[in-house]
Amino acid sequence: RIRGRGAWWDEGRTVLHLGDRLITPEGEHPITKPFRSRHIYQRLKRLEGPCGVEPLTVQEAGVIVGIANRFRWEVPASGTLLVGWVVLAPICGALGWRPHLWLTGGAGSGKSAILDRFVTPLLGDFALLVSGSTTEAGLRQSIGSDAMPVVFDEAESNERPDQQRMQAVLSLARVASSESRAQTIKGSAEGDAQRYTIRSMFLMSSIATALKQGADKSRFAQLTLRNPNEFAKQARLDHWEALDRDLDRYVTDQVGQRLQARTISLIPVIRQSVRVFTRAAAEAFDSQRLGDQYGTLLAGAWSLQSREVPTRDQAFALIDQNEWESYSQTTEVPDEKRCLQRILQQQIRVEADKVVTRTIGELVDIAAHHAADADITSTIAQAVLGRNGIKADDGYVFISNTAEAIATMLRDTAWANCWSTVLARLPGAAKAGTVYFRGTGLSGRAVKIPIQSA
Repeated sequence: RIRGRGAWWDEGRTVLHLGDRLITPEGEHPITKPFRSRHIYQRLKRLEGPCGVEPLTVQEAGVIVGIANRFRWEVPASGTLLVGWVVLAPICGALGWRPHLWLTGGAGSGKSAILDRFVTPLLGDFALLVSGSTTEAGLRQSIGSDAMPVVFDEAESNERPDQQRMQAVLSLARVASSESRAQTIKGSAEGDAQRYTIRSMFLMSSIATALKQGADKSRFAQLTLRNPNEFAKQARLDHWEALDRDLDRYVTDQVGQRLQARTISLIPVIRQSVRVFTRAAAEAFDSQRLGDQYGTLLAGAWSLQSREVPTRDQAFALIDQNEWESYSQTTEVPDEKRCLQRILQQQIRVEADKVVTRTIGELVDIAAHHAADADITSTIAQAVLGRNGIKADDGYVFISNTAEAIATMLRDTAWANCWSTVLARLPGAAKAGTVYFRGTGLSGRAVKIPIQSA
């Protein structure tokens, strides 16, 4: 029930918590006076917020959109997604789904300029700005009960400790995506349980992403900047000079406050727009998860060009304005497919007339007579596969549920202890019962997968 700073949806009304006061449709309300609500709004450090400023007009908001699209994106739709995130981030507590972004690009591509000159001024004091070696515990304790966006610069995963730290941060972002009553509970040195309900939107920036799990990839839209070396030096200088001038002129702290004022005044409209866009995007991408992700961001972008809830046709028109192939479900590899790929791409030693190295996938093709190899016969391939808990027979690949060799292949992955359950989700896959694996002399339960799926 405890709510910190940020924008909230409270029994059909908008409540903007600025630390020492609440802003509601009825006006300003001091935090120290009783307020009709089942929630408890904490008194916290004061935020300035957008109070007393005129909201941006559609024409002025269009300038912001134009600047976002002028950054050198690999995919032109990235500018629209960035604008949508910047619009929605200050009101993330009032949303049912909170999409995240990951900004990537090489050195000199403009990542820092986007964060420092575009995102930060537009978010104002609503954002939690962090960088470098920030930990999940530090973020969680800093956010507390606030509903505020997190902008994480230099979110690199070069060394193993960095990878572990970033996976913990991503776990926090994963929990923050959806609105639920579930809490994150952590123990403390004093023996008291600390309870958290995270409602933040994350913007990560790094040279490469740390996204490994399918659940994380579907919650983060990846925005990639083009290599600056693709352009002539003079063209780069001219482009940046013009962009630098417009950033100074049109993207300021005052403009950020006016953008926040527009967004907060439109929270009821944006919430309805999200429902329209998520349905349209789910149909366009053939995925409800991607519909939630990109539909929500598009609803934020739509609010800059209209104060009305879009029709279904208007939603599809905005979607059709951009090319979404790199964001569509066809480019998203599900966990079960990645698990199978990990097994099939494993290289193993084969002792025939001479010692050679082949992948599991190559041996499956040889054993099933789908390919020929001058050094390995089908019989040898079957024996090697059997010793590794795999069998190719009658158009299927059988993978043992308990083979130590499979466990070794999947060590340090998310599927190390559940590969049989994950692989059973593949098209046409099924539980095979007890299977004899040649080379081990043992029988065991397995999953059978059509060779076409493999």
